[in-house]
Amino acid sequence: MGAGVGAVAVAGKGFKAGNYYNRTATVATLSRAELKHATKIDNIDGLLTLASAERRWSLDETSKLQAWERYNAIPDGDLLLLRCLKDSKCEPLACANVAMLSDLHREVLLRQPARNLTQVNHVVGDISEQVMIRHFESTGWARIEGQVGRSGIDGLFVKRNADGVVREVLAVESKYNTSALQPTNHGQQMSRVWVEKKLQNLRERQPDEATYRKVEELVNGGYYRARLWTMRVDQEEIQIALQRVRSASDKVDELIDDPGTRVSVPSEVIRISTPKDSFEKTIVQAYQHALRGLGPAP
Repeated sequence: MGAGVGAVAVAGKGFKAGNYYNRTATVATLSRAELKHATKIDNIDGLLTLASAERRWSLDETSKLQAWERYNAIPDGDLLLLRCLKDSKCEPLACANVAMLSDLHREVLLRQPARNLTQVNHVVGDISEQVMIRHFESTGWARIEGQVGRSGIDGLFVKRNADGVVREVLAVESKYNTSALQPTNHGQQMSRVWVEKKLQNLRERQPDEATYRKVEELVNGGYYRARLWTMRVDQEEIQIALQRVRSASDKVDELIDDPGTRVSVPSEVIRISTPKDSFEKTIVQAYQHALRGLGPAP
């Protein structure tokens, strides 16, 4: 288990990690650059010792050991711990627990460490939705607003004929990780009844909008496509599953190929550092743009 929490004694002053010792450092003044002088294990030892000396938390020895183990199990765990300690609203154990869920959870917390599980899940869901929207827009679909407030269709897309009239409709629900379609008062998400209800809400808000009238006409006739987009980020990979939701049965099944439907299927696995083609680059750029929206990288 390495040196272990509490193995470094600095007499309540400065930051010591391995052979590196900054006698005047405090949690407030420490930077990412100072973590480069030692290993993650030594950095976490030093940060926990310094945090205790500065009374940054009220964890007992057992909880400190749990924190040590969890942050050591997280990529960039020493940096995340530093970010957490710098934010008075961040609870170290809760932060580590959420960060271990996926790379994207960790990336969110590196920028906004005080967020709780519900808040982080909301952010990662928004990021998945942003990436989904960018993918379909880049493949020829035009997005129209599909939500009333925060309720509605995550991705409502159309294609038009030469006269500008809507001729194709695509409805997409975006999920992150293992989230599934949920039951509602109007049937399961993405069921035909549910899609029709969401369109009715949109038409009530914009009764004179010709686009929604045409979309509603096509959907009510069963002339639309429904897809479930599920994204996960882990091991420096963006993992995407695009599945079909059958309007007749509401069943979700694998979409190995989508011939003739003009719905481009993204790569299932995209290496963030080495996207293979323009489509993969679009996904990576959308993902990185969404992260930048949370604040600067630490």
